[in-house]
Amino acid sequence: MSRKSGVQRGNKQASHEKPTLLSLLPPLFSETFGTEIVQITVGGDESKRTFNVHKNLLVSKSRFFSAMFDSNFLEAVTSSASFPEDDPSAFEVLMEWIYYDSLKSVGLSSRHTQEGAQENMRKIIMTLGLADKYCIDELADRCLTILYHRSRNYVSCRLDLGMIGVIYAATGPVSMARKYAISELAEAVATTSVPARARSISGIITALGISETCKQNRDILDDLFKAITRRSQPPLSGSAVCQFHLHPKAAVCPYAGMDEDLIVPTTGIDETPVIPQKTANTVDVEGQGLDVTIDKQRLEHGVLH
Repeated sequence: MSRKSGVQRGNKQASHEKPTLLSLLPPLFSETFGTEIVQITVGGDESKRTFNVHKNLLVSKSRFFSAMFDSNFLEAVTSSASFPEDDPSAFEVLMEWIYYDSLKSVGLSSRHTQEGAQENMRKIIMTLGLADKYCIDELADRCLTILYHRSRNYVSCRLDLGMIGVIYAATGPVSMARKYAISELAEAVATTSVPARARSISGIITALGISETCKQNRDILDDLFKAITRRSQPPLSGSAVCQFHLHPKAAVCPYAGMDEDLIVPTTGIDETPVIPQKTANTVDVEGQGLDVTIDKQRLEHGVLH
């Protein structure tokens, strides 16, 4: 037998060998995450925090950080970046998702208070803002799902004018969180009575409150006007929350059921779901009949009836 044929037979036998126990073991921590660390400093002077993050893991999850650290930018050279305008508590949620694929830190305590629920909603909104900024679509979609179900079903997490203002401050013009917030506000304007979920802590959203919000924030005014004029169009197909997701549309949402245990509190201050009102042609807010056919100029100047 020639040497060549012997080598070929040996290679053939090797290709049919069973994998060893070592080859079946998961990759080492260093192989998965790498050994290079980058420092991310988040927050202003009083709230500043520094996070040490595995570079390989960070850039694999975010197109934003991939462009920053896999480049010739100063951040790549120094292996550090600073975001004084961002929220450290929201960045911590982002880190939990990156390392553990979990969002347990935005779960509500079983003994949460009204203030605790509102602060929790703020943290979700701020995390959504970071997900949008850092181009992390999955994190944005999963946070939006939690925000959607909590705000629609539980009084302590209702989406009032203050929370809508927080959403607009934390996100950009094309954010799906803004799209959801404005759809809720448009529905409040276009229902027989303002749904409990659209009521503020201090009371029902009034016509004056909506007008003042629109005067203070031109983006809210523009988006509300567009949402009201689109209300006659048929709803998008698929699950209700999926219309506010960034993932490619499919028959089944890829994140369906993933964070169900975080969507609503199991026990605590607030166990009564909000029951939405049926839509009609006018809205009665504290005795005021508001015509749905609001024109933009009247809305901007605080004249809604």
